Amino acid sequence: MRDARKLFRLLKSVNEAKKIKDLLGSEMTIDNLLNIIVRGFFLLYWFFDNLNILSKIKILSQDPKKMAKIGSTFWLLALLTNLLLLLKNLTSNLKKCDELKR
Repeated sequence: MRDARKLFRLLKSVNEAKKIKDLLGSEMTIDNLLNIIVRGFFLLYWFFDNLNILSKIKILSQDPKKMAKIGSTFWLLALLTNLLLLLKNLTSNLKKCDELKR
């Protein structure tokens, strides 16, 4: 059952590609660049998650554990990059808050 529900996630990488395309169409700022990197890592995670599932149900002849490990690495990279973006936004908001208090 655990693997059956993952079949519905097979096209999530297409969603990430669309988000990246939308971000590329907007103004290039540091925030947008970090968002593009985060979405790129998530795209790679979903890609390897798809390979993992397709390997588990024997459509592909890849090692599912290897695909899961690579996917998990990209998930970690996406979370760490997103953490950098959030810390940048937090420091900028704290600076704005200090300016408003003065």
